[in-house]
Order: sequence, then structure tokens, then C-alpha cells
Amino acid sequence: MGTANLDLFFYTLDKAHRLAKRMISNELKNSGIDLTADQWVLLCGISENSNQSQANLANDIFKDTASVTRILDLLHEKDFVRRIPNHKDKRKSALKLTEAGKEALKRANALVDEVRKKSLARASENQIDTTIKTLNELIYEAT
Repeated sequence: MGTANLDLFFYTLDKAHRLAKRMISNELKNSGIDLTADQWVLLCGISENSNQSQANLANDIFKDTASVTRILDLLHEKDFVRRIPNHKDKRKSALKLTEAGKEALKRANALVDEVRKKSLARASENQIDTTIKTLNELIYEAT
């Protein structure tokens, strides 16, 4: 594959990711769900692995710890997340979703599913399968 094709591939991949993130944030806002795409991702990460530390969460969702801290502060202010202090190490805390956080995540997940279906409505099953295989190769090579 030539350099121009590589550049176009990675440019298109980045653009698709950014547009999808923007579309999700806009739909969440338009639906009255008080979350951004980044906040939704954090809630998903906490939901999938409750009681994990901020550092582990940051690693799992590929964000720096400072960004995660800022987003968690916002989610804490919205009463979506609670930090549970670690009695053995005062510098650490576990993360848990509150009932309000669980409800917001449930509503957001349903909306995100619809946004994803809408965004891929014109893609065939074969195109999606091929894209998944290509992305999995990228992930394999990056790890």
C-alpha cells in the first residue's frame, strides 16, 4: 500500500471517529441526556468494571489520567459517579455508578445504539465485517 493510501486510510479513520463522537454528543444533548460522548465512555468503563481505580479506567479507555479526573469530577457533580476511598491507600479510590448514573447510562446506551445503527444503515454486512477485520489487524499490530 502506498503512502498516499496509508495517509488517506488513517485520515479517514480519524475523521470517522471524531464525527461519530460528535454525532453521539449531539444526539445525547438533543435528547436531554446530560452526558457528552466522553462522559458516556467513562460511565461504560465504570459499569463494565466497578470498583476499579481512576488509573485503571484511564488505561482501559485510552485517556490520560488528567482528562479522566476532569470528566469524573463533572460526573460526580451530576451525582452519576461516586468515589469510594481506599482505606489502605488514601491516594486511591474505587469508582461506582450511582442509581442516577445507572439510569443515565441505560438511556444513553439505547440512544447510542440507535445512532450507530443509523450511521451504518447504508453499509452492507460484508463491508462492516471487512472493516472489523482491518481494525482488528491494526489493534493486533499496535499491541
